[in-house]
Amino acid sequence: MNTAMQLWQKIIDELQLAVRPEADSHPHAPEEYAQLFHGTGDGGTTEVEYLNLINALVMAAKPETLLETGSERGMGTLAIACAIAANGFGKLYSVDLQPSELLSANLRKYGLAEHVEVVASHSVSFCATWVGAEFDFAFFDSDVHCRAREHDVLRRRGKLAPGAVCVFHDTSALRFGVDSSFDYIRYTDAAPGLTLPLSRGLKIVQDPPQSMDYR
Repeated sequence: MNTAMQLWQKIIDELQLAVRPEADSHPHAPEEYAQLFHGTGDGGTTEVEYLNLINALVMAAKPETLLETGSERGMGTLAIACAIAANGFGKLYSVDLQPSELLSANLRKYGLAEHVEVVASHSVSFCATWVGAEFDFAFFDSDVHCRAREHDVLRRRGKLAPGAVCVFHDTSALRFGVDSSFDYIRYTDAAPGLTLPLSRGLKIVQDPPQSMDYR
C-alpha cells in the first residue's frame, strides 16, 4: 500500500484522534447518535469518522487546488494533506485568523509541509481577494457565522471550479439551539448535495452553476 495512504492512520493513532466519544465533547440531541462518533475530547477537532471521509474524498476526487477555512488544531489539514501526498499532486491553502503552532509542527513532523500553505487571514477576506487558480475542493470549518459567506463569495466570483467538491461541517439541523447557527444551517440545507445528519453533521455539495442562488 502507498505509504502516504498509511500515514493518515498513523496520525490518527499517534495523535489519539479517536480516543473519546464525540458525545463527551459537545451537547447533542439523541437523534444525532454522537456516541457512535469519536474525537479527542477537546471539542476542537472534527469527528474522526468525518475526517476519514474527507481524506477519502480528496483521494477520489484528485483536486489540484484545495481550500480549508478554519484549521483549529489542524487535524482536518492533516487529513487533507495526507490525501494530497497519496495522490502525488495538489496544494492546500489552509486559512485561519490565528493558525496553530501545533499545525505547522505536525506538518513538518509528518513530512506534509510541502503540500500545505498555512495562511493567517480572515477567511472571508481571503476568499474575496483570492486571485489564484479556481478551487476544486473546499472544506468549510471556520467560525460558523462565516462559512456561508466564504462559499457565497467564492461562487459569485467564479473561484470554484466547475464540479468543485465543497464540504461543510456542523450542518446538523439540531445545531440551532447550540450555537445560534440558523442562517448557516438554512444556507447549507438549501444547497443540493449529500446530507449526513449524524453527530455535528456534514454536507457535501458538488458546486452547481454560478447562476444558482441558495438564499
